[in-house]
Amino acid sequence: MCEVEVYRYAMLPTWRLIRTDDTLFVGAFDGREGHESATYKVVATPHSPLFRGHRRMFEALIAGAQRTV
Repeated sequence: MCEVEVYRYAMLPTWRLIRTDDTLFVGAFDGREGHESATYKVVATPHSPLFRGHRRMFEALIAGAQRTV
């Protein structure tokens, strides 16, 4: 069984962030349609500033968002 949460936020979307436990999937909106933008898998490693930075941004975004699902 899994739990899915969906949030709406008020800021202009720059990143698509999907989190599953210790894995983040990050995609940048670069002027193309969101579904056409590349998505990258970012995993936690012992020295992973990219993972920690995206996770921190993800948690700050959720703190100011409205949960819809």
